[in-house]
Amino acid sequence: MNVLAAIASPAAQRDGAVAAAPALLVRTAGVDDLSTVNAIVDAAVDTWALPERVRRLSAPSLRYGRVDLTHMEILLAENETGQAVGAAALEHADEIDTPEARRALLLHGLYVRPARQRSGVGAHMVRQVMGIARARGVDGVSTRVWRESEAFFVALGFVPFGDAAAASRHPRRMWKPLS
Repeated sequence: MNVLAAIASPAAQRDGAVAAAPALLVRTAGVDDLSTVNAIVDAAVDTWALPERVRRLSAPSLRYGRVDLTHMEILLAENETGQAVGAAALEHADEIDTPEARRALLLHGLYVRPARQRSGVGAHMVRQVMGIARARGVDGVSTRVWRESEAFFVALGFVPFGDAAAASRHPRRMWKPLS
């Protein structure tokens, strides 16, 4: 198991009791983890404010498979009991996915189990992705966000970017530089 980080829970950080608090373990997911990752994706998609038919048709295209692991890194966040509570997928960003053709990682997807949403899991995973980007010597992290998650990324310091032509393909592209 490739362990990337043990992260104290948000409640522990607020209370200053990091040592005695439950923690999240963020690790690289492998082929054997794909069903768990996809269960998190499905559960998260079920909470989206979309018509049922749109959710049903969208979910399969958002799931990850073996082929994705050949060019993406998928992170899995587990709570203190080993339950997987979040997943994030990242890959090298194409120039179109960065401002001014910067070198970046693309946060392809970020999903948190509904019971753990708004508890800090997603923010911790984004910070982990930023650390990976820093270690790889890129300029930042970009992502394409859903309207409902735009405020989340803005709160974490991401800013919109792109021209009108690019916005017609991906209207909510966001960027966070490492500097």
